[in-house]
Amino acid sequence: MPPSSTTDESQSWRAIIEGLKAARHVAIFTHQRPDPDAVGSQVGLAEILAGAGKTGAVIEFPPVPESLAFILESSPWPVAEFSPAWSAEHLAKFDTLVVVDTSSREQLAPAAEALESFADRLYCIDHHLTPDIRTKCTYRDSAAGSCAEIMVRLGQEFGGLNANAARTLLAGITADTGWFHFEGTSARTLQAAALCVQAGARPDELWNRLMQQDSVAKWRLTGRVLQTAEYTLNGRLALLKIPLKDFIDTGAKSWETEGLINLPLSIADVIACVCLAEQPDGVLRVSLRSKHSINVADIAAQFGGGGHARAAGCRIRSSMDDACQALTSSIERQMPTPA
Repeated sequence: MPPSSTTDESQSWRAIIEGLKAARHVAIFTHQRPDPDAVGSQVGLAEILAGAGKTGAVIEFPPVPESLAFILESSPWPVAEFSPAWSAEHLAKFDTLVVVDTSSREQLAPAAEALESFADRLYCIDHHLTPDIRTKCTYRDSAAGSCAEIMVRLGQEFGGLNANAARTLLAGITADTGWFHFEGTSARTLQAAALCVQAGARPDELWNRLMQQDSVAKWRLTGRVLQTAEYTLNGRLALLKIPLKDFIDTGAKSWETEGLINLPLSIADVIACVCLAEQPDGVLRVSLRSKHSINVADIAAQFGGGGHARAAGCRIRSSMDDACQALTSSIERQMPTPA
């Protein structure tokens, strides 16, 4: 049974399945700054399709966090880094292109134009709220706790999961649901996780691989950021600012901010958090989270981004102070009146 509730969703699900079953040589893409759900969905899908006799490649936008190497190293297909030169030489050779865990043109920016030039063979599987890339078919289930959850269902259409597909997809499910405590966790999420465990995935191994591999530099950065955190709107909004200097001083990598934004949400009064990290090109990478009431996907969309109601992001080219002021004003308009 397709994981959808409307006729249009059911039709797009069947179109995705038919397109993948007809595919021969497939390139699987995901967004910039990939996370476990992105990479896990890529490798999980590659395993599913390889088991059905397909060939292909997994394509990444560098840099990829070192913590995800164990997933990519298990891919049944070659892993390639995207570049204009790679695209010119290889992209047209694939009869089917698939994007997973995003449907945002901005998140695919280095390849968006190239992918859309082959829109007649481009499929997208996503669980985010803001699709805008042109494809032959996009399947989007915003109720899914992760893209990997959708991939588990897709695997059932191809006869089930092997052990490596189960492991990589459980990595995506656990990471994107905060080990099952985020709002997007549903009965279907837990059913998908159970199927992965039944197929050989080990939650204890994934906890070690995903949650117990931090560097000292990351914790130095975390301490610095939390010490300088600002709390505004009567303590209900936390602002985390990470200037480029903090990365340089601590030695932390850009992807080592992962998870930091969730820490202030442990404070009872805080119902939203914004983290702004300065990039070498001067652009601010903005992450937004909320507990309830505030739809941060709507706020991110005001700045050209998107995501989920409780987790979203965008990129802003402005000063740190101006960006904080603009984001605070947008969040304030959604803030509930204090009881």
